[in-house]
Amino acid sequence: MGDGRWYSASNAVLHFRGDITPGDTSKLARKAEELCIAGTMLVGMQEVEQRQYWLKAVPDDEHSPDVRSITLIEREDGRASDGQFQDVEVVTYEHSSGESLIEFLLRTKLSENKAYDEQTVILFYVKEAATCPPPREWMSGLSGCKHKCPVMLLGNAHPTEPIYTLKQVHPVYKEIITFNLPETIAKQGYTTGTINLTWNPNKKEVHHENEIHCPFESLGIACKG
Repeated sequence: MGDGRWYSASNAVLHFRGDITPGDTSKLARKAEELCIAGTMLVGMQEVEQRQYWLKAVPDDEHSPDVRSITLIEREDGRASDGQFQDVEVVTYEHSSGESLIEFLLRTKLSENKAYDEQTVILFYVKEAATCPPPREWMSGLSGCKHKCPVMLLGNAHPTEPIYTLKQVHPVYKEIITFNLPETIAKQGYTTGTINLTWNPNKKEVHHENEIHCPFESLGIACKG
């Protein structure tokens, strides 16, 4: 699990807009963007599941995944909550590539030389407006794919408003949620905070009220607000 500090998924979205200079294409900025994209997906999942998710960047020397997330599940026996982990591999599609969404996905994260397990979620982010194939075309186009890892598609559902749609397109197709990102973040109230997790079976929480951390500090990016 590495570093035990995890950051609010919603907080990663908000800090990306405040801590990263628009147009920055550096390696660190791209890593921060992956956290923001994963955080956006998790905001949608929080709305569906009504529980909070936390995330962290995975060091590049681990090669995969890009982001690791966790949600805590309360136990009925009074012991410490179980942690449900999720590895997230982020891939971004830009319309200028000239490939359809399905062709791009099959060439990249679902190519034959990739080996993601079923615990790794491929988060397919459509950065620019693009025509999304209908469900039948997704199922037909990916029917020969041998990978069993879940593939989630995240894209903007409105030309000017921050409204996102989240779907699962593989190995099954499922419409999950369409949501206004800032309104959903404000409603959920998960905008601040970090947690420090250690392996301990006892239900013991230690709070450090004055401890403040920002989602991108592990990348060496200064917190601006």
